[in-house]
Amino acid sequence: DQDNPQQIINSNNTIINNGSQNGIDFANNAPFNNTIIKNIINVTGDNGRGISTTTGTANILQENTILIGGTNADAINFDGGDNYTIIDNIITLSTASNNGIVFNTATGHNVTNNTITALLGSINGISLTSPAADITLQENTITITGASSNGITLSNVTNNKISNNIINIYGTASNSIAVSNTALDNNFSGNTIFANNTNGVGFDLDLSTNNRITNNTITTTGTSGHSMDLWNVNNSYIEDNILNTTIGFYIQENASNITFVNNDVTVGTDAFLDIGGSLNNTIIYNNSFGQVTWEDYPSINVSNNLSIGDEIFLQQNLVGLVDTSFVQILNDSAIIEIRNLSYNETPQLL
Repeated sequence: DQDNPQQIINSNNTIINNGSQNGIDFANNAPFNNTIIKNIINVTGDNGRGISTTTGTANILQENTILIGGTNADAINFDGGDNYTIIDNIITLSTASNNGIVFNTATGHNVTNNTITALLGSINGISLTSPAADITLQENTITITGASSNGITLSNVTNNKISNNIINIYGTASNSIAVSNTALDNNFSGNTIFANNTNGVGFDLDLSTNNRITNNTITTTGTSGHSMDLWNVNNSYIEDNILNTTIGFYIQENASNITFVNNDVTVGTDAFLDIGGSLNNTIIYNNSFGQVTWEDYPSINVSNNLSIGDEIFLQQNLVGLVDTSFVQILNDSAIIEIRNLSYNETPQLL
């Protein structure tokens, strides 16, 4: 009875799983409002799961310690159920080819303040795949030291919120956040990303649309690091991000109708590097003094840094670009707005 659900508290157990089974399993019409708290779950066999859910609503997974030592194993896997709270868990993936938290058939979950550490490669810290939707990932800390891995991955999912997470990446060719396969209407905000790896990428977006990426801080210190790779991305909004990297925006293959607003880009080589012939993108820099807008801009290429106060001037009665060669590509038609001018009468423009 959902109005008077059975409440079960499963706590302080030590569970060792040497095979391909599940340590704790929510299945067969699991009741509502259960709490799984402060358990230690050790999965040493292949294809096993620490906690598995195929049903249930509004259950809480809290302060569990899950250790994964097999391969093709998941610490927490959702193939069903909705509106779970996953909070304050500690997950360690000590072998390759495993996953921290996996959402497949899942909706409405809240994932907060979990710590996920992966010691080897081919890892997904948190993975969302179709038809996962309406999931909140916030204030989690993910550290990946192995190669060819992702901190957070979204594939063909809709309307998820990823905010205020800390993601540290050290493995070669690993991504902090990977978005692909028609991922739609997702919101990424306030995340802090550090990638100290060769060919590392902060955001890797491929075949995605209508996503918002705002107020993130992305630092890449390894060789050939990119803050954002944009492949076949369209109708997306990228604002107020702080990028410190080799290449800021690496644009490839039909990226179009993207709006870039007030991104602060400090780079080793290029703020924007477009090798794919992008179309109809818009760059905007604004503050209370004014705004510069480059509309429907093709093939954006800007070497070196790009930010308000250094390369772009928006001051009282002054709007302009610094006179250096690397911003010449932006020395083109633009809409310029000067704000907060004070005149006793309307000036006559000649």
